Amino acid sequence: MKTILGFFRGQGYLLFGLFFVLFYWASIKPPGSQRGYVEDFGHDTMTRQIMADQIREHGRPYFYTRHYGIPDGISVAYSSWTIEGSWFGGVVWNWSPEVPFLWLYFGFSLLFTYFTVGLILLKMELPIQVAWIFSAFLCVFNIPRHLVTWNRMQILYLHWVYAVFFLDALIWQMFTRHRRFSWTLELWRIFGAIGVFGTFGYFWGPTILEWVIVRSCMIGFVVIGWSKKAVKIKIEGSLSESILPSFLILLFLGCYSQWFIPLRSEALSVGDVTNGLGYFGPINLIFSPLWIDGFISYFFHIFSITAVHWRSIVFPETPVTVGWFYWIPVFLGLYTIRKKSRGPGWVAVLPFIVLLVIAVWYTGIQPKYLQYLIQAVIPFMGFFRVMSRWGVFFPIIAGVLFALSWKDFLPWMGTQLYRPSRKKIFLMALFVFTSILEMNWIFRPVHVSPELSQSTQSILNEIQKEPGSTVLDMPFCLIGGNGVCHDQCPAYPLSTVGAFFRGWHKKDVYGAYLSRLVEPQCQVYQVDPFQSWFAAWREHRCFSASDWKLTCNYLKHHPELSAVLVYPEMIQPDIPQGGGAENCLADFRRHLGPEKGVGEFFTAATLGGAGANPIHIYWFKPMCLD
Repeated sequence: MKTILGFFRGQGYLLFGLFFVLFYWASIKPPGSQRGYVEDFGHDTMTRQIMADQIREHGRPYFYTRHYGIPDGISVAYSSWTIEGSWFGGVVWNWSPEVPFLWLYFGFSLLFTYFTVGLILLKMELPIQVAWIFSAFLCVFNIPRHLVTWNRMQILYLHWVYAVFFLDALIWQMFTRHRRFSWTLELWRIFGAIGVFGTFGYFWGPTILEWVIVRSCMIGFVVIGWSKKAVKIKIEGSLSESILPSFLILLFLGCYSQWFIPLRSEALSVGDVTNGLGYFGPINLIFSPLWIDGFISYFFHIFSITAVHWRSIVFPETPVTVGWFYWIPVFLGLYTIRKKSRGPGWVAVLPFIVLLVIAVWYTGIQPKYLQYLIQAVIPFMGFFRVMSRWGVFFPIIAGVLFALSWKDFLPWMGTQLYRPSRKKIFLMALFVFTSILEMNWIFRPVHVSPELSQSTQSILNEIQKEPGSTVLDMPFCLIGGNGVCHDQCPAYPLSTVGAFFRGWHKKDVYGAYLSRLVEPQCQVYQVDPFQSWFAAWREHRCFSASDWKLTCNYLKHHPELSAVLVYPEMIQPDIPQGGGAENCLADFRRHLGPEKGVGEFFTAATLGGAGANPIHIYWFKPMCLD
């Protein structure tokens, strides 16, 4: 009740924070007059559309599709599935593909994070104004997440991770500072853990690791205290307060079982996947001062000199850099906890210090002894192959550390502000100035794909009306993100594009890009004419006479084909239009007749979202003239 009353008394701060969160959400909306190109084009959309197909055809989640990997279809058990994003997104797709689901889902994620963290901070006894402003700050200023927006879309939706980390911070604070343990809060933590399983699989292992560390520290705290006869923990909770979390736990378990049972069955039928460890994020990037790059960028911009590109600092696959506007308050909070004579001292932040050390080590240190140990012990960590994706956790861990040290930091800060010296004023002003430079990173343009051209949309819409069930893209691609089937993806990553056009032409396609594959799944294309096509595409050459003989024979015996789409710049990417690519086009015209249409799509976008680096698409009928 006290928390609820505080909620309403602080509604001015709450509304200010809410406005800030919504402003950020609106500022990163992907461009596009319809669904937005990012909604249609990419790996997340492919999994969502596969799930939409399965729900429409089977009435439930199903993890084998015959719409990709033609002619036999393919198991998609090891794709980057999320219950919230793929299953619920698939339902929305079947209802209306025009709904910008990914953007709306990100808005929901931000709002859920904001309100959940704010309420937990109030329970942690932060002042109302601090709780809501701090929650908005944590919700928005996640630089690693921001810099992969609309690129690595699965890791954008961190709301459950924020919830369980801060909930454990509250549980730990009550345990160490007040000697209380609430089994009602533990029920909420179990509910949050189930919620995490509805999001990206990369979140499962780290949140389990965090739970293990906190509970291990709790056990150690009790054992050491009992040995000194200095600790007595009061167990709290009530049946009335446990009804809602218990109901939600049962509801989510019932819902999620419809997903995980068939997913597990399909995974067992496919077999284990291989995963290498890579894409480390050096430690110096985690603690790098972003204000240096910000200052240099503004300096060069003022004098019309090309600015240092942000990738010079955040080069890992997923950025890990956080900025001093996080780390300096965290280190000051740890300093004030240590300085305080009363209270638990560093025990107040112990599990999250341990988590931070492990996260930094796991992300940036080789050889990989710790990584292998954790992956062998912690469930689901075996699928964590991109080390730098820990980057999105660092702002959350930093926020938890600062929240746990707030009770000691606030009195210390008050003494510093009382009759401050010139040195203190200078240092505070310097911190504010550098923080503004660093926080400006959140206004840098996010990764966007340009809208699909009207010419290509027209072609794909016309192909939808053609007889036949399948489109043959040349080149097409079958590959897993774990490197399996790499020989069958000569023009990776561009040759994955054909699989993403199903949102328009609605036909089945050859190939697929999945997060993980196993070697037997490559066998579908280890026969001619596919092998002859892959060889030509690997060598960046046009089809030979024998290749064309195989191709024409294949087209003759596959009347289900609706169209052949040719991407000449993918076949010979290093030769400009009018060179070798034009020669290959002449071959296609000689064998298949004149193209029925020409379109293009863009492989990059300018800062304003306009297309750059066009790839042309030529639509041919699926039959040889002779």
